[in-house]
Amino acid sequence: MTRRTIITTLLAAALAGPGAGVLTAQAPAASAAGHPDFTLKIRAKQAEAKVGSEIWIEIETTNTSSESFMIQAGNPPFWAEYRYKTYVRDEKGDLAPETKLGRIIRTGKDDEHPNGTVIWAGSGGVFRELRPGETAEKDEIILNRLYDLRKPGKYSVQVTAGPKDDPTKIARSNTITVTVTAP
Repeated sequence: MTRRTIITTLLAAALAGPGAGVLTAQAPAASAAGHPDFTLKIRAKQAEAKVGSEIWIEIETTNTSSESFMIQAGNPPFWAEYRYKTYVRDEKGDLAPETKLGRIIRTGKDDEHPNGTVIWAGSGGVFRELRPGETAEKDEIILNRLYDLRKPGKYSVQVTAGPKDDPTKIARSNTITVTVTAP
């Protein structure tokens, strides 16, 4: 059986469909069924931010399988928004309102576009090997590019990624809390 690889590209995200939460993945053949082959760990760059300021999170991907796989390296800014599904919930547990960009990324549709759809295009980028146990360079997401966080309060944040065709292989990050304060 040939070794499968995890490939993360904006092009793969476009082919998988918007909102696929793509670290588009196929597990190495030796991995156990029903378990992701990588872990995701997030942290807020700042635990508290004023309304209107950018709220950044960092995402670490670690290979937990027994085989190496390929990941995209040298990520341009904002590509992580397309590769991960990001969930931001208010204190009641409800999803925060999406921004226009957040809705477009999740659905692939733009109500203001003449035909209502958006075509994603991009380059495959540069890839590098991620060995067993190794952690990749951090990805970053600006949460308020995806969600409207103008209401002061505490928000819980989690990201997921994995293959669209096998939900048992989707990795879920830890959940963090960010606090938005009045300006």
